[in-house]
Formats: sequence, C-alpha cells, structure tokens
Amino acid sequence: MNIAFLFNSDHDDFGGSYGDPIREKVINSGVLQACSRAKRFAEGDILTFSRSKTYWEYKLTTLSVLETDGLYLLKQDKASALLPNITICVFLIQNMSEEIAREIDNYLSDFDWYLGAIEVDFSEPKHLVYFRNSLVERGRLQGKRCRLFYSMGDLENTKDIYLIKQFEEAGFDTKYVDSGARRTIFDDYDTLEHFQRISGLHRYFRDALEIEDNLVDEIIHNLEEAHPKLFEPLHAITKALKQAHTTEEFAMAGLGCRRFMKLLTDAWFPPPKSGKHNGRPMTDSHVKNRFWTHLSDNLMLPLPETERLGKRFDTLWEKASKYLHESSPQLEEVHGLTKNILELVSEVISVDVDAATRPYSAYSDSIKSFWSDVQKDRESSSA
Repeated sequence: MNIAFLFNSDHDDFGGSYGDPIREKVINSGVLQACSRAKRFAEGDILTFSRSKTYWEYKLTTLSVLETDGLYLLKQDKASALLPNITICVFLIQNMSEEIAREIDNYLSDFDWYLGAIEVDFSEPKHLVYFRNSLVERGRLQGKRCRLFYSMGDLENTKDIYLIKQFEEAGFDTKYVDSGARRTIFDDYDTLEHFQRISGLHRYFRDALEIEDNLVDEIIHNLEEAHPKLFEPLHAITKALKQAHTTEEFAMAGLGCRRFMKLLTDAWFPPPKSGKHNGRPMTDSHVKNRFWTHLSDNLMLPLPETERLGKRFDTLWEKASKYLHESSPQLEEVHGLTKNILELVSEVISVDVDAATRPYSAYSDSIKSFWSDVQKDRESSSA
C-alpha cells in the first residue's frame, strides 16, 4: 500500500521551514531501516489552495482529498479544526505493509504537528493529482539503502549535500541515481488510465491468482520500478483470461506470458550487435541466455544463486513456449504459470532494484517522437 503521512506545516515548531525537520523525524524513526521492501518516497504540500476560490472551499477540497477506502489513521477532528488556516505537508511512502505504516504512525503521534496518515490509491483521480503527480519524488529506500534521484542526467544541478548527510546520519547508505525520464514530459505512465489498469491487475492477482495482498503490492511496485511498460502485456494477459472459454483461448493467454518474459529480458539485456557475449549466443531468440547473463553480469550474483533463478526462468519459459505449437491448457494451468512468473520476476528485481531499473527504455518511444518533431521543425524553419 501507499501511505501518505500528513503534517501541519504551519506549526510554530517549524518557524516556516518544515521540509527538512519533518523528513528527519520520519527517517530517524528506525522503522524504515528495518524494512527490506523496495519503497519510493515523495514530499510536498497538498496543493488545493490554488484551486480554491474561498477559504471554505479550500477546507472542503482538502478534506475530500484525504478521503480513502483504505487504511485511515487521520486525526480528522484535529485536521478539520486547523483548516483552512494551515497547509498540509505530505511525506508519501509507496509499497508499505500496514504493520510498518502503523509503527511509523505510532512513532509520529507524539508530535503535535502530526495529523495522521491515510492509504493512497493512484487509481482514484484526486489521489493521483495530489499525491502522485504533484509531489516531488525524492528517491527510493530498501533496508538501509537510500537512492536519491536526479533526472535526465542532471546530477550537477540536483545533488544536495545536506540531504545526503541527513540520510547518512540516519544510518542509510546513500547515493544519487538517475531516475531517467520518469515524471518528465516523456512519461506516458502518469495517467488515470494507467493506474486504473494497475488497480485492475492488483485485484486479479489477489482474487484470481490468489497471491497474498502484500506480495501483490510488492510485485506491482517492483514492476513499476523496473519497466512500467510491462503492465501492458500483463493487462492483455488478464483481459484474455477473463474472456477465455476454450483451450485455444487459454493457450493464447499463455503465449502472453512468454511475450512478457521476453520484453523484460529485452529491457534487462538486449541482444548485443555481435550476437554473442562471452562466447555465448545472445541473439533476439536466445532469451534464456540473456536472462542468465543479466543475473550474472548485471546483478553479479554468485553462481549458486544465478543457477537457482536461471533454472526457474528456463522452466517457466519452456512452459510458456509450449503454447506455440501444441497444448490444451485449462485456466488453472495458465493462472499457475502467470503467478510463478510474477513471483520470480519480483524476486529478481528485489535483489538489486538499481540494476533492474531501466530509467529511459520505457520512455524511448516518447523521446524519439519528441526529437523527430524537433528535427522536422528545424528542417521546416531552415527551408
């Protein structure tokens, strides 16, 4: 789940400067360092004031943004009494368990400026606008590893020495990483339609594939980190399965699993120009070889771990590939294949999120289209 921790930014304790002290309190709780799940965090204010014509409208709009069907730890009476005379600051953490969320909430409840927490759903329009697309994504956390973001290669104008020091003093191993084209004009994965598809996948994975809720959260978060375009073949698979009634239709859905595995491998280790790597064939069709090379060369896993994960991939690849020629699968068989693939891929991503992330490839079509338009404009201007 995604949890927004909420704060009164106008409290006297802050003296007008609230971002750094709020962040310091959250990361020094000690709770995040003990959590091995990969998480993203973002910061900022709920920007409802500029969209309101009166103070009363501002209060009502802000309270409506804080409505949720999920975990609700908001100190509602306190927030309602303070509005509209305050701005609410948010520290958002994606991919948390309810247990961890409650631990942080208990820790922060001793501070008068803390207003509680709510579960955020990006498939809900107001949550998408105010908690995903309006906040500043700072970085990701996994255990004691902190990776702060810079975008589109602009480290020179992004690096914040104080921010690094703050996380290091809280016990995090802290570095900057390129977040690529995410959250830029090239990002086509910030729409309501995208997150509604993800919400549908979440329900299908939980209800039809019978994957435990926390693991579904982790699978979806890890896939978004690695390559958000991967949700498209998954959506196609689940849509096909919902409509399938014959073995031929089940087989077509199974082939979708094969396509998903290939797309992921293409992102992690695309075919080299030579068609070989360390003497092994690595052409477009050698998907298994390229997946193994990702494990050994990109993740640099020890041989036993490479063999364990690689053999699991090989087995699942062969099961998905049999639908190319002959098979008469039933729904349960394709469900089991899809579930096993998702669990394997999520585990591989969790090993090293930095190595699994492809910050530009998911946005390459938008980038190429943009530069094509620029080139056409230049040519027409010079004509």
